[in-house]
Amino acid sequence: VVIRRRRLVISLWLLGCLGGACGAIRLTSKVTNKIAPTPGLQSYSSNARFEHLFPGRGRAAEFAGILRVDPPSRILEVDGLQEFTFALRESLNSTGRLIEFSSYATFRFEQGFRAEDLFVSADATATLIQWSIVDEFDSMAASQFARESHSAMDRLVSKLHGLSFHGLVAVPDLLNFAMVDVEHLIKECFGVVVPVVALVLSWMLGSARLLAICCANLISATCVSFGLLFCWSFVQPVHITTPNLMVCMLVSMCMDYSLFILTRFQEELQLARCASSLGPPSAARQVELAIGKALQSAGHTVTVSGLLLFAPLLSLTLFPVQVVSCLGVGA
Repeated sequence: VVIRRRRLVISLWLLGCLGGACGAIRLTSKVTNKIAPTPGLQSYSSNARFEHLFPGRGRAAEFAGILRVDPPSRILEVDGLQEFTFALRESLNSTGRLIEFSSYATFRFEQGFRAEDLFVSADATATLIQWSIVDEFDSMAASQFARESHSAMDRLVSKLHGLSFHGLVAVPDLLNFAMVDVEHLIKECFGVVVPVVALVLSWMLGSARLLAICCANLISATCVSFGLLFCWSFVQPVHITTPNLMVCMLVSMCMDYSLFILTRFQEELQLARCASSLGPPSAARQVELAIGKALQSAGHTVTVSGLLLFAPLLSLTLFPVQVVSCLGVGA
């Protein structure tokens, strides 16, 4: 049936790839790095109570800026420090998302309270500036605000002279660095694994056309999988680690299962050609018979194996932790 309707099958395959590619492109705007506590646990109850008593503060994104001078200089004697502090607050609050901003200058000149113990180091060479925003620390908005904070601080600190160090510490940055490191490691692995896999497949298959089929299968599976994940993102938030897991599984399973079916196809084609001396069918008919037998044998094995992997991975979606359940969806 597949062979007789091959034009229809190819057309549906191309449409699926095109639709999946469109969804895959838009998936980046739907992923989240949010980490939610598990319902039913004590951490979830504590978080819910804190959120009820102090709305928006339990998961607010916190930032800390550090300014330092080398001894024997004193940080409070730096010219323009007060102006820098208020200019930084004004710049950060341009979007109206700032809910708290604390520093020595704000306490000293707005509230009349000398807060050296809170914001100045014991050796008087460093000062701390703290602020927080309404967005949750693991939201994309907090990540964007962290980049804006870095930009504003770097721009304004250039007007201060005598500093030996300045920096910004934020939880969104830590999450971003972790994700970037994971993506970088995956790219490095792919830079080694994909060429090695391609060489092994080309050696075992002995045909550039069959290798091209493997690559086409990988590309189509990637497009369709990410397209379906984009549709799923309207039902449940997709964690940012899910696409990375999907890529790993797509490369391994597509290449592995393609190798099973195509090597069996080559064996069946060789048997059909060996039997050609007894009254051969046409070359096209030999290919059709080889495809049919390969799908009946290796195709059945691949289908059963895929279902056996699908069932336990799908059960991960029932896990109450969002990160784990998203991994089940991606797998």
